[in-house]
Amino acid sequence: MRFRNPQNGYIVHVDPVVAILLTYLTGCLYLIVHRAWAYALIGFFLAILTCCMSWLIYPVFAPQMIKSTYLAQGWELLPDTDPIPVPKSPNLLGRYKLVGVDRETGFDTELIVDAMSPDNARVKGETKGMIVTSVITMG
Repeated sequence: MRFRNPQNGYIVHVDPVVAILLTYLTGCLYLIVHRAWAYALIGFFLAILTCCMSWLIYPVFAPQMIKSTYLAQGWELLPDTDPIPVPKSPNLLGRYKLVGVDRETGFDTELIVDAMSPDNARVKGETKGMIVTSVITMG
């Protein structure tokens, strides 16, 4: 389950199996981390009344408790199939200056390429017939 805060876009991922295990191991603390205060208090008092026997059953309901808490606070439930939104960059390519030797002529040469990384720029230079000795990032 993934939830997005509509005010700031913050995304929280809650794995149901992990929620059950961590609620079983840490008790109310995991519910408090997810701000499920009411469920944490109910669980605490049930544990006192049942001599902790309720913690054998109570953690099974932790994913639903956390889900209802986030939805009550106004968070949006995101489908698990949607990719996590990534801020879009206008241009992921960087500009690199390659310094090296031309394979055909043997003369020193420089070449400017657009590439994703310095290693990618080096490969581009080598495919254009250049022995690359250095890659300089041009900002």
